[in-house]
Amino acid sequence: MLYSKFVDNAVAVSKPKFISAIEKFKESKQPVLSRYFDIDKDITHKEVPNLIVPVTVTLIGENKVPTFVQSVDMERYANFLTTHISEILFLQKAFSSAGKDCQ
Repeated sequence: MLYSKFVDNAVAVSKPKFISAIEKFKESKQPVLSRYFDIDKDITHKEVPNLIVPVTVTLIGENKVPTFVQSVDMERYANFLTTHISEILFLQKAFSSAGKDCQ
């Protein structure tokens, strides 16, 4: 009885979903961004031959050279930041080794 009184009621309460600033930006600007960029795109070795593992970027498009954006939540733990930054550097290196410039 106590369990259902306190625990069941606590479980039933749901918190509103947190939406980051970059998610709000993407949602509000999606009609404009989608004309020039792929949003939340998984880049694989099919697009960049020297890429060993897939990398997900926030925005990617081409303006004379491939241009990509990766949002990074600076309030997350250091290991998450390290992973995100390493993925971007790895993607840059893959473009470079394929003979392509990128931004």
